[in-house]
Amino acid sequence: MDLSRLRGIREARVVATGRGVEVTVLTLPERREDDTVSDVRTLAERVGIDPNAVRVRVLGATPHHNPLPRRKLSSLSTKRYGQRFTAQVTLELEGDALVGEVDVPVGRRFEYRSVARAVLESVRRLIPYPLQLENVEIFNYGAERLAVVSVGSRDDVLIGSALVRGAELDAIARATLDALNRVLNLTPIDLARAETGSRSST
Repeated sequence: MDLSRLRGIREARVVATGRGVEVTVLTLPERREDDTVSDVRTLAERVGIDPNAVRVRVLGATPHHNPLPRRKLSSLSTKRYGQRFTAQVTLELEGDALVGEVDVPVGRRFEYRSVARAVLESVRRLIPYPLQLENVEIFNYGAERLAVVSVGSRDDVLIGSALVRGAELDAIARATLDALNRVLNLTPIDLARAETGSRSST
């Protein structure tokens, strides 16, 4: 049973016993316990295991009655060395950190896209299908400057924006996270749709 297909699973252990299957999973804080148990049993049924014989222990989940938490941009660090540029993004929630890092050639367009891609890389465990970065732009919007990011998600395009308050790269990271808000709040996952995703990350 490949639990890596499930959204929000950090680690998992599956043990067969005389009474069935015992599954212990460590989830990210975004995942509610009831949703994770339902997803594990649905996956078990798909691979021919009686879901009633599956006992699931969930660690790290959000209690069902609590509001769904949301990741915040904790840090963005960049580094240039020779003709290469590296962007690293950290998203935090309740002490849990997700990190994404992307290395590209130097150049403004590459560097803009590397920050957005680092955000996408950081949320891979939260979204059960591939995402594709489509476009990153900085626009003049009246007296303000605006970062706009578009992301391909299955058959949809997600668009996010953020005002440039300081560094352009920080605004790009925030705009990418804004684009992902809707898909990050999906519960529970739809395994059938997740398995048919045809886009690939860039």
